[in-house]
Order: sequence, then structure tokens, then C-alpha cells
Amino acid sequence: MVRWPDPDGPASLKVEFVAGADRRAVTESVVRTMIDIGQIDMDTMQIETEAGPPPREGRPIFTDLLLERDRDTLAVAVTLVSVGRNHVGRAEGDGGDHNTLRLVCEATLDALNAYAGTSISYQLTRVDRVGEPGEDDQVTVQVRVDDQILLGAALVRQDAREAVVRATLDAVNRHVIQLPA
Repeated sequence: MVRWPDPDGPASLKVEFVAGADRRAVTESVVRTMIDIGQIDMDTMQIETEAGPPPREGRPIFTDLLLERDRDTLAVAVTLVSVGRNHVGRAEGDGGDHNTLRLVCEATLDALNAYAGTSISYQLTRVDRVGEPGEDDQVTVQVRVDDQILLGAALVRQDAREAVVRATLDAVNRHVIQLPA
């Protein structure tokens, strides 16, 4: 964006980077163009950058759920994909039916924590299945992050375990898109 209140007056240039752009290469190219074509004196130029890190691109999307039983133990792996990168979360514990939904939620949160990096830690508070199977069956999830409680819900279409993943993503989606890249 260039503003010309007067041809010899101040001008401004705003460069926006698309997701995945090589910021260094783009910046070098813009500066070379300004020097070569615009005959800009780089010694007198002032550069201002926007404060804060850029926002994270894309929300994680659920792609795979794997459950493996070994005697009394259940191992769960949940795969989330965001901007072409896989984030696999794992959880393992007592394989009883009463614990399956909790382990699926913990594996989903493990994948979300991998997605978020070291900047945040999502922790399961509770997971519940309510309603009558086949009618108004639904799953609710409560997740803690810092001093916030995030709530999510999903209808059970065919598989309550997949509904837990969707409910967990529902709980954190608005929070995830605000994370720094």
C-alpha cells in the first residue's frame, strides 16, 4: 500500500506473507526491488513491524483413530492434520469400557498439545456420554487450559469414540486458532 499525499512526501509499503512463505526470501526480494527500481535510500528508511507473532494457520482436522487392546490395556492413537502436518496423540490405560472415552479424549488432547507446541497444555477435566443410544445420544467434554475451562459437545452418529474426538475439537477450536504460529 502506497500513499501519496504529495509525490515527494512520505510513502508506506505493507507486505503481507501468505502461509508457508519464506519470509527472509520475500523480504530480501522486496528490499532489492526498492533499491534497484525505486532508488530508495535504505540508510534513511524506517522499518516498522507489527507487534506479536503471526496467527497459526488452519485448525487441526481429525483423520484417524486407532485402538489396540492387549489383555486389560487399551492403547489409543488419534491423528490430527493441519496444513499438511500430522499430529499424533497417544494414551494408554485400563481397557475397561468405562475408560475408553477418557483415553480417546486424552489421546486427542495429546495430539492437540503436539500441534500447539510448548506454548500451551490442554488437560482433560471430564468426559461424559448422555442420552439414550440411537436417539439423543451425545458426548460432552470439559478441557482446562491455563485458568480457562473449555466445553465441547458432539452427537454420537455411529461411534461414541469418534464423537469424543469431535467434542474435544469443538471445545478447543476457538482457542486453537488464537495460538501463535
